[in-house]
Amino acid sequence: MSPTDMVLQPDTMKLLAELPKDVRLTRLAVKYPRIANRIAKDWLRPDLMKPYLRGLLIDERGGRQGFPPNIVAELLRISRYYETQVFPTDEPTTTKTPAWDDLH
Repeated sequence: MSPTDMVLQPDTMKLLAELPKDVRLTRLAVKYPRIANRIAKDWLRPDLMKPYLRGLLIDERGGRQGFPPNIVAELLRISRYYETQVFPTDEPTTTKTPAWDDLH
């Protein structure tokens, strides 16, 4: 891990400031700056961003601990926002589940 993985990059801070308040990744940015930096880096690349967000939410490699519930909630909100507002698709979103829909 490089030292820049441990601090938010300027592009990341800019993206976080521009996101609507209800989808801002505030907890994730504090606890996992490397992930927030990666999201900012690939934000305009749906071919990279959509699978990355999906991979954060679904353990496809097995044996991972997973994120705390408050981080999962942020990831679900940003994923839904990305797939409905930033780069909408006609495909059903894989992150929409009734149990999480009521989180705000």
